[in-house]
Amino acid sequence: MSSQSPPEPTPESPEMEALKSQLAEAQQLLQDYQNKVSALQAQLQQVTAHRDELQKALAQLQAVADERAKTIQELQNPRGQAPIQPKPQSSPLHAQKKIMNRPIFDNVSATDESMPPYLLD
Repeated sequence: MSSQSPPEPTPESPEMEALKSQLAEAQQLLQDYQNKVSALQAQLQQVTAHRDELQKALAQLQAVADERAKTIQELQNPRGQAPIQPKPQSSPLHAQKKIMNRPIFDNVSATDESMPPYLLD
């Protein structure tokens, strides 16, 4: 006795063609996704390597900054000495104003006979 099985679709049937088309599309999508994943993994490796380089550079910069801060602190507070205070200095503009406002001849009046006439004008 032969058992009855559902009839298999013939290779030319529309159902088989639709399934083959869907399978080809799915395989193409899978290949595209795998390519994207590979590209993203390569980018991730590059970014990770770059991050590691930046972290090393940051650590070096931090060490330099710490050393400079220590040096500045030592210069500002030398051992056994009072902190050095900068001397107050007048601004160059202030000195220039003092010079400009000063009379040219402190001891001379406009009627001084000992001065030549061209200097009295």
